[in-house]
Amino acid sequence: YKGEFEDIIRPFVDAMRYKLAVNNKKGRKWQECTIGEMIELLEKEVAELKEAMVGGNTIEIILEGADIANFAMFIVNLALIAASKGEGSHV
Repeated sequence: YKGEFEDIIRPFVDAMRYKLAVNNKKGRKWQECTIGEMIELLEKEVAELKEAMVGGNTIEIILEGADIANFAMFIVNLALIAASKGEGSHV
């Protein structure tokens, strides 16, 4: 994507990739979770972002934002897997 938001997207995606690389040893464990479990984990990540915001640490804010985006991506992945099996994506 090369457009108006490239200056925002590029560093954010880089942070997402960094967090995925850091946690690569965990593999695709999210695929063993339910969507409801993943939403609970996403909510914990949001709380961590709030803490980072209070602390004012820009690096932590970026990394927690990337964690949130990655968890959202995992949730979408679980929904797509369920849909491909003809299952609903209930929480």
